Amino acid sequence: MVDKKKPITVKKVLREIASWVGPLSAVFVFGLILMHTIILDAGVTSGSMEGTIMTDDRVLGLRTAYWFSQPQRFDVIVFDDPSAETPGLIREMAISAVNRFRRSQNRIDVPEMIVKRVIGLPGETIEIRGGYVYINGEFLEDDVFARGFGERQGYFPPTVIPEGYFFVMGDNRNNSLDSRQTGMLAREYIRARVYFVILPNFSSVR
Repeated sequence: MVDKKKPITVKKVLREIASWVGPLSAVFVFGLILMHTIILDAGVTSGSMEGTIMTDDRVLGLRTAYWFSQPQRFDVIVFDDPSAETPGLIREMAISAVNRFRRSQNRIDVPEMIVKRVIGLPGETIEIRGGYVYINGEFLEDDVFARGFGERQGYFPPTVIPEGYFFVMGDNRNNSLDSRQTGMLAREYIRARVYFVILPNFSSVR
């Protein structure tokens, strides 16, 4: 007996494609939710954190890190540019889409977010003398991440950090636009804590 195979029709092909649309759409939606509510993937386009995070590195952070707690001293954080007019998530999604296109054209990314290290906490008095950080008049001995002061020159007058604000600095201190120039960072702009560099080489961030 000859086994006659049923011909493949357009209707069957469309039905097969439709059977995959649902699962693939669910995966896509889950990925969007994951990337915009739990995980943050951002490109670093400046040298302000060099020594810890290099220019053109991509970092991975957790948005959930500060859901139930506040940023702590020496945390590396990702935050929105306070001078940007567009709200955080909308701006983030728009820039992310633009950068995907720019990378396909081998073009440089538009800056997505800003990465710095938390140095001063709400309610503290911060001061920089001779390039060294003082908190409430006491020398910050654990500030081992600072690089780029050269001969340790630099001054910031004693200033009380308001509640709900943080003093942030780049590790590459001589090449960082941070709270010394732009002022304290409001908590509302902080999006995530950085834990890893994922490109070009994977490493943890401390």
